[in-house]
Amino acid sequence: MLSKLLIFICAFIALGVLYASWTYGSEYSTWLIPTVVVGSVVIVLAPQIDWWWLMRNPPKTDLQIIKMLELKMPLFRESSPPIKKFLLHRIEL
Repeated sequence: MLSKLLIFICAFIALGVLYASWTYGSEYSTWLIPTVVVGSVVIVLAPQIDWWWLMRNPPKTDLQIIKMLELKMPLFRESSPPIKKFLLHRIEL
């Protein structure tokens, strides 16, 4: 998910800043504050970030699941194509 990628990027930058402040001097340690704040915000808002990402880029439903829905669910089988698309989108999320 997108939130895990953002957390990884923040952690990587924070480790780089920690290494720079350890090696070259403590003047680089002030750059640690924004990375920690951004990482904390991403951790707190992870469900909302992931929901936003999945709404914009939904995963594709397997063909076996679509066949199973056609066989087992009369509501899905009898519905119109726009409603089928909506139901599949909701299942994917």
